[in-house]
Amino acid sequence: MNDTYGFSARPRDIGWPKTRRAEVLFTKEESGGIQTASRISGYTLTHLAHAASAMAVIADNPPNSASSSHYLNNVSLANFRGRLDPNHALHPGYVLGVFMTRIPVSAFLSPDGTVLALDRDMLLRVADMAKGQYRAHIELPAGLSCMPQVGEAYASAIMLAVSANMLPSNQCYSFSSDGKGENYLNHTLADDTGKPVLSVNKFFTSLNRFEPGPFFRLSSWGGVVDLGADYNSNLVNTEDVMNYLNQWRRFLLLILD
Repeated sequence: MNDTYGFSARPRDIGWPKTRRAEVLFTKEESGGIQTASRISGYTLTHLAHAASAMAVIADNPPNSASSSHYLNNVSLANFRGRLDPNHALHPGYVLGVFMTRIPVSAFLSPDGTVLALDRDMLLRVADMAKGQYRAHIELPAGLSCMPQVGEAYASAIMLAVSANMLPSNQCYSFSSDGKGENYLNHTLADDTGKPVLSVNKFFTSLNRFEPGPFFRLSSWGGVVDLGADYNSNLVNTEDVMNYLNQWRRFLLLILD
């Protein structure tokens, strides 16, 4: 999209991408606090995390009035497991609706084009925008059943764009709220006699990333919230990604102020 805004621009990758993953964790006390505060404020942790990630972009690449008509265009995911009929309710794979959220850059700018304070008020303002877009997508009557057709159309367009060298580098980011792993996965696996044979101490989801913009992921395991980023180390170094993650973490903690 021509109106996309994102992190500081980086060149297109002309080699084979090298995907890496970085993460920052909240303490168990912080994790419980931000989840409680999100409920009290009327948002989910997904809404707040989406807003905080947008603020991290603005902190990295402050816009001005020339960018006021642009948007943070993010590929985002919504959980549609509730749409499954009883015969498929225990389906072990993803049940996702993929859509584009658009947070206007103008939300971060004053009338004279200067960047507004990236504070708790801003976090809640942007979370409200994200909440409305997630809700609109979840309310679509065919938000899940259309996904195979959407996937085929998207893949065919991407393949043609790549083959014609017309795919612009995505300097923004994608975002997935992967949910509470402890709600979906067993912490301990046992043999036929019931004797524990394996304990799971860590859970995360990751994917290959060729774009300059990271793929941000929100999840939890054992009551600890995890902020992760999949990134192409040919284009973004680990220090920069850790800076993004620490900014993201700091902005999300504003809900406790």
